[in-house]
Amino acid sequence: MNSAVIPSTNGHGTARGVAALYAAFLRGGPPGMRWAGDALRSEAVAIQADGDDRVTRRASRFGLGFQLAQPSRPIGAR
Repeated sequence: MNSAVIPSTNGHGTARGVAALYAAFLRGGPPGMRWAGDALRSEAVAIQADGDDRVTRRASRFGLGFQLAQPSRPIGAR
C-alpha cells in the first residue's frame, strides 16, 4: 500500500483561499504581480480530457487542473 503524500501534487486550503487563488489566476495574478498571462489562462481552460469518468461513471471534461463545464454538467452561476 502506498500512503505517501506528495506536496507538489496536492492542494490544501479553505474554500475562501481556493477562491482567492482562482480569482487571482483569472486576473493574471495578485494585485501588482502578473504571473499568468492570457496564453497560459487560455491553455489552462482548453479541453485536455473529455469523456466518461471511470470513477463517477459520468461525463467529465478537464483543462489543466480545472474541471470544465459541459451541457450535461454545468459549473458556476446559472
